[in-house]
Amino acid sequence: MTPLRDGRALRPASRHGIVGVLAVAFLCLLWPAGPPATADGTPAPLPPPLSAVTEAAAKQKVEAARPELKAKDARVRARAVEALGAVDHPLVARELLGRLRKEADPVALEAVVMALGRQRTSAADVGKKLLEHLAAAAEAERKREAAGSPGFPVDPRTGQPALDTKEGREALEAMTARSRVALAAIRGLEALAVPAGANALAWTPLLQDPNDDLVVATLCGLAAGKRTEALSAILELYRMYPLPNTWETGAVTDLSGTNASAKAKWMVRFGHPDKHKARPKVVEAIGKALTALTGRSFDSPEALHEWMGRPSGKPSRAKAAR
Repeated sequence: MTPLRDGRALRPASRHGIVGVLAVAFLCLLWPAGPPATADGTPAPLPPPLSAVTEAAAKQKVEAARPELKAKDARVRARAVEALGAVDHPLVARELLGRLRKEADPVALEAVVMALGRQRTSAADVGKKLLEHLAAAAEAERKREAAGSPGFPVDPRTGQPALDTKEGREALEAMTARSRVALAAIRGLEALAVPAGANALAWTPLLQDPNDDLVVATLCGLAAGKRTEALSAILELYRMYPLPNTWETGAVTDLSGTNASAKAKWMVRFGHPDKHKARPKVVEAIGKALTALTGRSFDSPEALHEWMGRPSGKPSRAKAAR
């Protein structure tokens, strides 16, 4: 029996639920880190494994890359990382892990994380560090939201996001970059065949990210890791996006009012412009994750809420997954 957050037990999933877990895990392996690579929108495959090289060749590659790895220009560092990442060897993995700790620029950091995702001869060590990186990124997002910061400037006169300013544009770019790095880390774990397992629960704050692919990848991780403790957070996301063609931004819609606390809370949760749209990929992933976690399908957030709150054995509106 798996405990829920409030101490109740979730009954073991049916055969259909187990199949759902496997299906969601398979979906995670196929979903691309960025835009689809093909014109018809089909997912891009994971990169093929790299050819093994000798220790001498790997050492030579690392030494050749170091001058550019120390460059002031982040784009130069990113190119050096990409070239270094074309070699799969423990010496290369060690160098890249050092860059993971030191790199502050998000563009270069994304290149580091993507290169680490190809270091299959060091999968265990790299996977551990990617999991730590993801946990830290998710914790930073949790703390930001707990502090009441939307992540971008807000006009104090109107209460509206100040996104047409230089500061506002830079803030959005920084949020986008952080999302891409986190997504690259999840994709790296998949490419290395390192299961997140219980570690995926730490990713829960990423469900509120405006990047659709990152939210889908997070849902996949929670489902594959059977993290039923995240059901409450998934319910909250489901309430925001109950249908593929609509979205809900809660009761607070008048940002010119006097309830400063309510406005600030609304801005933190719904202020990002990429959340003000239908998100069909997210809605589909919510459904798949719920089926994997509960063995059932739900036609509305209310049905999920009712199922989560019912005493064991009481009839539910939720349908057993087929």
